[in-house]
Formats: sequence, structure tokens, C-alpha cells
Amino acid sequence: MTNNEQSQTSYSYPNDALCKLFVGNVNKSTTDETFKTYFEKFGLMKDIILMKDPNNQSQNRGFGFVTPELVEVTDKILMEGTHQLDGRDLDIKRALPKDIEDPLLHVKT
Repeated sequence: MTNNEQSQTSYSYPNDALCKLFVGNVNKSTTDETFKTYFEKFGLMKDIILMKDPNNQSQNRGFGFVTPELVEVTDKILMEGTHQLDGRDLDIKRALPKDIEDPLLHVKT
């Protein structure tokens, strides 16, 4: 296998599993639009979901999920350091399915 072939070897995980991020510690008053606008500045997004409180649809549950189109955008968000939105420091990490056992993917950056 040449160096070029090695660098093009892809992960055996679905792309969404590597791209999807959990976003915690979201201010309860943050709107869908504010949440979406914040993350779209990093690149194209496949999906942005701010979880709603089932008892009060005007409030979120304090967390959401963001799925960039590219793994590079996911990495850029993770490497950015502290993210602040509506006066809160967001807790951002990869949202990995429970069946993925690879400890390297569970490292918090």
C-alpha cells in the first residue's frame, strides 16, 4: 500500500457517526434560529436540531445536535475551544452511537 493509498483509506464508520455533535448547556431561551445561525458559520450543515421541552414548546431542553456535511467541519468546531451562545459556555462533543467501542473516538478535545 502506497502512502497515497493509506491517506485515502476511509473510516469504517458511517460519515454521520463521525460528524454528528452533541451540544449541551444550551440556554433555555436560545431559539432555533440563533442555534442554527451560530453553527452555520462553521460550514455547511446536514442537520441542526435543538431539542424542545415537550411540556413547553417555546423552550428548549438545554441540548441539541448538529451534523456538519464534512468531518473537517466537525473537527473545526471541536478544535475551536470554548463556544459561547446566549451567555452560556456550550458543551460540545461527538455524538457517538453506543455500539461504537473505539476509545479514540470518545476522546474529548
